[in-house]
Amino acid sequence: MDRLKSMSAFVMTVERGSFAQAAESLQLSPQRVAKAVAQLEDSLGMRLLHRTTRRQQLTEFGRRYYPRCRAILNDIDATDALAQQMKSAPEGRLRIGAPVTFGNLCLMSFIAQFMRDYPAIDVDLVLQDRIVDLTEEDIDVSFRIGNELDPNLVARPIRPYCLIACAAPDYLAKHGIPSTPESLIEHDCLSFAHWDRHALQQWEFTRQGIPFDVQINPRLCVNDSQALLMAAKEGCGIILGTELLLREALTQHALMPVLTDFPPPARPMHLLYPADRQQATKVKVFITAAIREFGQRYPTHML
Repeated sequence: MDRLKSMSAFVMTVERGSFAQAAESLQLSPQRVAKAVAQLEDSLGMRLLHRTTRRQQLTEFGRRYYPRCRAILNDIDATDALAQQMKSAPEGRLRIGAPVTFGNLCLMSFIAQFMRDYPAIDVDLVLQDRIVDLTEEDIDVSFRIGNELDPNLVARPIRPYCLIACAAPDYLAKHGIPSTPESLIEHDCLSFAHWDRHALQQWEFTRQGIPFDVQINPRLCVNDSQALLMAAKEGCGIILGTELLLREALTQHALMPVLTDFPPPARPMHLLYPADRQQATKVKVFITAAIREFGQRYPTHML
């Protein structure tokens, strides 16, 4: 039996008055309690109790040792209670990662409501388009677009990222409307700056449900989606972007969809978190709220 359990057996014996009563509280046999106290005495090299057939009485050392043991066990109980409280109460600081466009256009209103629902939770929102290591950057939960998933993380699927190809009416009037994805090589294309140079020069579409890549002419590359949207509205070329970013411009006819017979495949999106982080209640309630918000809220054609 380890030291803390032996100390607990000793303290309970003192407080209950006998090995038998202590054993009842600890759900052990009286012999096991007596053995634990004896082992503690052996490790200390000092007697803690005077034993008689009827009762145990503290030695002088035992009288001085008992309150210190009780204080140690109280501290352990308080520490365990703190861990339990963090598991049961949704409070503390929550660090969330997300892609920039998704964070700006979708996530902020959701987080604002989440913070109203859970006023004891503070949020650090980290918006960046690069793939991050959640453990190294101390991220509790992260939204990620694409198929690059870490097998060491839990990945909960949420609604996919829908892409649309479109251009300003002025650009289409001047350069013509592409009839097939292959004809994009003859057009000026606006590409989101990506660490993968291959991704800058190819876009993906589907033909009869089968995905395929086509070569593009990336006339302009920008590492910010809002700037890319502005370039498209200014007639600089054809953009392939998320429906979230383009929705307003399409509704206002500032941009016109093209290649609608060859829809780009939706990009999968997941909510990622380390398995051990889900034990914290603040993470559990966020995951539940996020799945409810971004799982099945919109019809398929709006995804």
